[in-house]
Amino acid sequence: MMEPDTDHQLRSLSIRAMNTHIEVLCRTDAETMNLVQETADDWFAQVEERFSRFLPESELQFLNLQAGEHCLVSDVMFEVLQLAEAYRQQTNGAFHPLLLHPLERLGYNVSFERLRERTEYRVPPAQDAVQPSAGIELNTVMKSARLPRGTRLDLGGIVKGWAAGKLAGYLRDRLEIGAGVVNVGGDLASWCPSEDEGEPWFIGIENPWEPHRDTGVLALRSGAAATSSTLGRSWTTDRGIMHHLIDPRTGMSAASRVVQCTVAGPDAAACEAWSKALCVLGLTEGLQLMRTRTRQYEAVIFTEDRHIIGFGDSSSFGDRWLHIPIDKFESR
Repeated sequence: MMEPDTDHQLRSLSIRAMNTHIEVLCRTDAETMNLVQETADDWFAQVEERFSRFLPESELQFLNLQAGEHCLVSDVMFEVLQLAEAYRQQTNGAFHPLLLHPLERLGYNVSFERLRERTEYRVPPAQDAVQPSAGIELNTVMKSARLPRGTRLDLGGIVKGWAAGKLAGYLRDRLEIGAGVVNVGGDLASWCPSEDEGEPWFIGIENPWEPHRDTGVLALRSGAAATSSTLGRSWTTDRGIMHHLIDPRTGMSAASRVVQCTVAGPDAAACEAWSKALCVLGLTEGLQLMRTRTRQYEAVIFTEDRHIIGFGDSSSFGDRWLHIPIDKFESR
């Protein structure tokens, strides 16, 4: 009989769920990693069944059908809706959860795998601008939610960060795994024994113009990061190239000079919200808002003229953000 494998090596698994690639890295033994696989498979299946806009029986679809009515929701749905509302308010509506109507009108009404097969899509003339102040009415006593009448919910972005953070916390606290990373389509959460022990995780920062080549790395111990881009999920229409980051003020794909943004900080869902807000608002308005609303988040921003902007503490660039050819630095 073989001796049990108790060696805590770096082990990995991959999952395809939520229309994205998911990777989990853990420093643990083989038996525990089997349990990680089962836990991750079950977790992301539950998340997809509850939050997918492409599954007709999901809880999100039920909410969309009941827009204008008060609906009792599950605990996890209520938690995510609270987060989405908090970040809508923090970003002055640049991050907005009620953008499914304009997103579908521009052509993203099927999964992205099917969307890429289209050669051209005709955009209907009507625009679906959403008031940045239009929020979700939440009742914490009843655990109920009411969407504004005529709106539809899309939580795909923030759910990725939230789900990564939740699984990372479970693996760390319940399975007592000392170090690991959960990466859900670029929204990731990591943990280490402490800030002073062991090597950090080195996260590649993708070059937006050369997707298979990194432009430096982020050295991350216990924390999170998320990347939003206008170049990745894009498609051709009769009105030009569209992408999935919608400006709620216009109902159209965001047209700022920011083409990609990576945000790092304590929480993956917040990183996702701020990376998207920066792409929508652009450099001047977006960074000014981050200065007034955040204290623990930093960013690397790529602009359409191929400049790279760093935002945060100057000591982080060279200590935490490594080998990134920064053209300009903006202090927090």
